[in-house]
This record gives sequence, C-alpha cells and structure tokens, in this order.
Amino acid sequence: MQPVDELITTSSVFQGMDDRHLRLIAELGRPMDIEADRYLFRAGAPADTFWLIRSARLPGAAQCALGQMVMETFHNGEPVGWSWLFEPYRLQFDGRATERPA
Repeated sequence: MQPVDELITTSSVFQGMDDRHLRLIAELGRPMDIEADRYLFRAGAPADTFWLIRSARLPGAAQCALGQMVMETFHNGEPVGWSWLFEPYRLQFDGRATERPA
C-alpha cells in the first residue's frame, strides 16, 4: 500500500502546498482498504474526515423521491468528503465503494 506522504504529493489537490503543511496532512492521514459494496460514509453522519481515493470507484449517492441516485463518482487521486469544512458539519451523501482497490 502506498504511504500517505507519497499519495498526497502525487495528488493534484495538494500541489503547491508548503512542505510543512504536507507533512501535517500526512501525519493525520491513514491508509485503509475498503471492500467493494462497503459504505465508507453515510449521509447525516458527523463530517470529521475526508478521503483521498487511492484506487477505487466511489459513487456519492443521495436519497430522493425516486430512491438512491448517484450524484457524482470519484476516481483515483480525487478527494471526497469536504463537508467537515461547512456547517452543519454532516455528510450530505452516502459513499459506497463499487470496486476493490488494486
């Protein structure tokens, strides 16, 4: 599994950040594997984390009158879970892995 510090330096999200900030983010991050069809997060849960997709497809789905609807699909290198930055600090969507990481 790729170490967190290597993963964040290869992601465009963190490009141009000061090395001090990159080290802080790396210290707070932790790698994890999620099995296919497992939820990484659920709508309404406290938003206190964000994820950087290493190797997977993760659809963000919301409940609507017609059932669950995929709002956006996240792929390798993309960040997910910005809700921790904004009130009410609750996740707005479900996120379920659809493929097992390579």
